Amino acid sequence: MRLSEHFEMSELECRCCGQCHMDPTLMDKLELLRSLAGGLPLHVNSGYRCPVHNAEVGGSPRSAHLRGLAVDIAVPSGGRMHQLLGAAFAAGFPRIEQGNNYLHVDIDDTLPCPCSWINPLGCRESNAGIE
Repeated sequence: MRLSEHFEMSELECRCCGQCHMDPTLMDKLELLRSLAGGLPLHVNSGYRCPVHNAEVGGSPRSAHLRGLAVDIAVPSGGRMHQLLGAAFAAGFPRIEQGNNYLHVDIDDTLPCPCSWINPLGCRESNAGIE
């Protein structure tokens, strides 16, 4: 089942239980990001997370993933991080995290925003107070 023109539910559903409650506004922004990044496919590492899976991966209890308001996009080393980062800002994502090999984007206005941060080691501890 498609959630938008280029994204299947299977790409964004919780990895442990298959639930998928993605926000339509997030999906629109994700399509815009894809377009602004040259139309190349985006590989989503993490979309919706149920509370169990979120805890298993060390996610914050307030994570935007719990409400379908966030995605993590894989960016292979030597990949197109700068292109995706610029496209995320241009698409209007108010919250952007640049990791070593991923880009987190979310639209959760209950968390500090606008906000962007760099997390080169992917450490959850460095997100304290942000996610």
